[in-house]
Amino acid sequence: MLFIIITSIKDSIIEIASKMPKEIGTIFISMLPIFELRGGIPVAYYTFKLPFYKSVLYSVIGNIIPVLPLLFIIEPLSKIGFFKRFFESRRDKGKVIEKYKEIGLSIFVGIPLPLTGAWTGCILAFLFNLSIWKSFIFITIGIFIAAIIVSSFTLMGLWGAILAGTIIIVSLIFPLFKKKSQ
Repeated sequence: MLFIIITSIKDSIIEIASKMPKEIGTIFISMLPIFELRGGIPVAYYTFKLPFYKSVLYSVIGNIIPVLPLLFIIEPLSKIGFFKRFFESRRDKGKVIEKYKEIGLSIFVGIPLPLTGAWTGCILAFLFNLSIWKSFIFITIGIFIAAIIVSSFTLMGLWGAILAGTIIIVSLIFPLFKKKSQ
């Protein structure tokens, strides 16, 4: 049921974006926390039929746009009940950031897995008290890393999707076995 709802929302967003100029639609999709550039690049390239370089360029721009405003607004939001609970529940996602600080933030944002994008990176930067401007720079670096990875998978088509799916599944399952063996 949840999958059907998410798919319906995704389709609705793509439909809305497809009514905009292709470049603006790509930026719009890439700004959203559900998609970011992980969805923006393939949608721009395959659905909007933008040239590949434009698909990547506008997706990166769209993914960067909300970062700085998010970094500034998270602290005031964190004092409100729902948001306070939400942010605290995300603290455990940031082990790599806790250990490696800004470099970990770039790695976290750069790995194109679910819930590891710029939006979550902004939350984790706040939770670990990282400087706003340094966080902006390192989240942007992570966005460029993700763009390279997603671009590679997008250009590889079906094989890229299979490879990406395999990597994601292995990266999600491997830590489970590692914890059991310890």
